[in-house]
Amino acid sequence: MTPDGRDTKGERTRARVVEAALATLAEDGYAAASMRRIAQRAGVAPGTIYLYVPSKAHLVHLVYDAVTERIVERLASELGTTRAFARRLDAAMTIVLDEIAPHHAVAVEMLGASLDPASPTSPFGDASAETRDRMIAALGTVVAGSDLRADAEVLEALPELLWAAVMAVMLAWSMDRSDDQRRTRALVAEVVPLVDDLARASRLPVLRGQARRVLALARMARELGDA
Repeated sequence: MTPDGRDTKGERTRARVVEAALATLAEDGYAAASMRRIAQRAGVAPGTIYLYVPSKAHLVHLVYDAVTERIVERLASELGTTRAFARRLDAAMTIVLDEIAPHHAVAVEMLGASLDPASPTSPFGDASAETRDRMIAALGTVVAGSDLRADAEVLEALPELLWAAVMAVMLAWSMDRSDDQRRTRALVAEVVPLVDDLARASRLPVLRGQARRVLALARMARELGDA
């Protein structure tokens, strides 16, 4: 986007490449998708596509980035003035499941690589840091705009904990063989009120210490992938 708000030719080309890549991966899966077919679909020369997608492995990161962008946009527009934390969290998780739905086959294919922080396809790696931070910030709005009252340390950590919960849900979703992954949606429907109850309970003096121990364990888990 230029300073005066106009799209440049390069940005329009990139948008076509992204849409072509997403459509091809959704239709063909990762193994069968070819860079040449994506280039043809986007209407660009085969060599041009590598300006936007350095390698086939980066296609998965492209999906992650594009899906995250759509989730962030929908969270901003659809949460509205709803204050109840459980309702906001339920809406957020529904948006996540809606947006990842077309990419189930790719997620199954790439499950192993996505768990390796060193892989360019991993949402946990350095290559995904900017996208990951956008998602955590968006989940922060789920908390900030709600009526949730919880321990101060829990509130501060909650956006990142919710991101971890989203990753766990996506792992379950990738292994879900039910039609339209309905079992994952049923799981989310049970987990959301539990998260709400646990977060609110952290304000109770008798449970505050345990809540902070859980946070310490979460920080330890987060550091497992560090060099």
